[in-house]
Amino acid sequence: MSDPGSDPRLLRLSIGLEDFHDLKRDLIEGFTKVLAIEKDLMSSKL
Repeated sequence: MSDPGSDPRLLRLSIGLEDFHDLKRDLIEGFTKVLAIEKDLMSSKL
């Protein structure tokens, strides 16, 4: 859920009790997906 008044460039991160390696893997997976989307957007603008 996002706040319509918040800056879309901000990243909200909520961390509970979780294994460090699980958290690291999840963050890498998420950022990898973001990079893939950005790459697709950039290539469509060429």
